[in-house]
Amino acid sequence: MYDEEFEKCFQNKIRTKLGLIHVKLEEDIKLVEGFLDTLHKTACDFTNGFRGLNNLCIPGCCGDESDVDVTLTYLVSQCCSPEECVTLLTPSSSFSLGSFGMMFLSQKQMGKMIKAKKLKETTVKELEE
Repeated sequence: MYDEEFEKCFQNKIRTKLGLIHVKLEEDIKLVEGFLDTLHKTACDFTNGFRGLNNLCIPGCCGDESDVDVTLTYLVSQCCSPEECVTLLTPSSSFSLGSFGMMFLSQKQMGKMIKAKKLKETTVKELEE
């Protein structure tokens, strides 16, 4: 019950944030999920990603095709390069060694190590897909 209510509230909030307020379409959920997934996969700053959408004008009201290009250029500038992603996902060296020389890693740090390893093994072509 909680999950259903949370999902409903989340969808209403995100639809409002994206300006999808007058008509509720099935595709809205896919649009939101795709946008959030892209922000996550590219390590784009979420706040700046959403703010970048302000550059878009409503079709037929103002602006032109260059608005899309300006917005896309801005969004891409907010994303991390593959090298930056690897750096971000590499655990910090601030871990201390235990008395037996064993390193104790938090679950979060282990997750970062796994993601960094996968990212290092990923080709640029795979990242672009």
